[in-house]
Amino acid sequence: MQETTSEETDLDKAQGAFLKAVTNMPAFAGPEKTFDSSMAMALVEGLAIFSADSAKEMLRTALNSVTEHDRKVRYEAEIQEHVEAGGKYVNIYVLDHTNYGGAAEGGWYYTSGTPLSIGYNRHHDDPDYRHHSQQNLRNTTKVNALDDPERVKAEVNKALNAARNGDHKLNELVNEYAIEVKVEDRPAEYWPAVTPHYQ
Repeated sequence: MQETTSEETDLDKAQGAFLKAVTNMPAFAGPEKTFDSSMAMALVEGLAIFSADSAKEMLRTALNSVTEHDRKVRYEAEIQEHVEAGGKYVNIYVLDHTNYGGAAEGGWYYTSGTPLSIGYNRHHDDPDYRHHSQQNLRNTTKVNALDDPERVKAEVNKALNAARNGDHKLNELVNEYAIEVKVEDRPAEYWPAVTPHYQ
């Protein structure tokens, strides 16, 4: 019986973690063998020609990309589920009206929206929420179907007005830039997604 080294054991664990991640991804889940899972098996088998350290590093890189894709798929599914249930998002944007679009008609400009870096969070319930301002502002507020997004929007605007008159780090931002609060079907995202054409 051949003795296995800890390197081989670690590599086996890495391979197992990678294959498990691929087969459990919501985008690829199902009883049928998919192209993606076949490619994953080929990758694992092909790693035999590399040293154990190189193979582990390749698997680690592949696993990171798989889990990143998995998070995006799950996140998108959560957004769709929230909206289908009647939910909305109240988003805060910093507007920029000085984006140069081109030279037509003597030069034209377009407006873009950037999600506010600190957004509204009434209950401080977001584990990634690191900037607890006095006004509890964050760029996206998830509003469930039983709540009124216009009411939440009014609360956010009230908090922004308080920030304009307050003495803290948001004061300069909200006084220097144009801010817009919108009720939307998605969390705050940069817009426009692509540079507009002159019309």
